[in-house]
Amino acid sequence: MRPRVGLILGGGAARGYAHLGILKRFEEENIPIDFIIGISMGAIIGAIYASGHNVDKLISDAKKINMLKFISLLDFKASRTGLVKGEKIEKYLRGYVKESFEELNIPLYIVATDIQTGKGVVFKEGDLIKAIRASISIPAFFEPVEYNGTKLVDGSIVDSEAIELAASLGADIIINCDVSSSIDMGFFERFFLFFS
Repeated sequence: MRPRVGLILGGGAARGYAHLGILKRFEEENIPIDFIIGISMGAIIGAIYASGHNVDKLISDAKKINMLKFISLLDFKASRTGLVKGEKIEKYLRGYVKESFEELNIPLYIVATDIQTGKGVVFKEGDLIKAIRASISIPAFFEPVEYNGTKLVDGSIVDSEAIELAASLGADIIINCDVSSSIDMGFFERFFLFFS
């Protein structure tokens, strides 16, 4: 019986495109992926890949995205909870990924952060787009996502919990693709808790 492989795709904004190279290498080496844990940008890449898109096409598409295209996906709204509503990004993602976790080709778990408790919230079923939107919500930039009476923001704040999650899901081999910078996510967490 082969080992169970869990792949963690972390945050890192545009650096998250490096995850495509990891997925390409997995395919080249015929390494099976039993599940993916996506955090922030890793949630987007993980959801697109688990939806069945070809990795070569994803790499080609990623090369075509420029700053103007990115800015066109931002619906700015001045508020004390965030500068961007995120509805345009949700609409864009609906054309790229499956609607729900249950439709995916590979099991996917998406991590966001509950700003009231500072704890991770793991999505594994239901509305895939809403889970992605929660996981990418950089505090003070994106409006948080309302979920079960709380507010969710970027999963990168609690990305250290992903390895424990992968172990709890029975992974024998855990591959953690971390392309994040040394930015102090604690600053964003403190900022957002102050204004919430």
